[in-house]
Amino acid sequence: MRKQVLVILVLSLILTVTACGTSSGGGESEVGGNEKATFQATILEIHDGYYLVEPVAGSTELNSADQITVPMKNMNLSPEPKSGMFWK
Repeated sequence: MRKQVLVILVLSLILTVTACGTSSGGGESEVGGNEKATFQATILEIHDGYYLVEPVAGSTELNSADQITVPMKNMNLSPEPKSGMFWK
């Protein structure tokens, strides 16, 4: 009887450790470090240090936000962006 309880406890512990170790949730971002996220959008406004953009119709970004602020740091600004431009 004690062996059966011990086996059940050990299997439960192994299952718990395995399930926690392979979880991909936890709110971690898929983009981090030196990776870059890109999407296509139309520039609505240009502010000091960031753009206000609207993702193109049908994009997955449009499912989460109608407008997105994009910081200008580390961006290649060639050609000079203007409000109403399509930008990737």
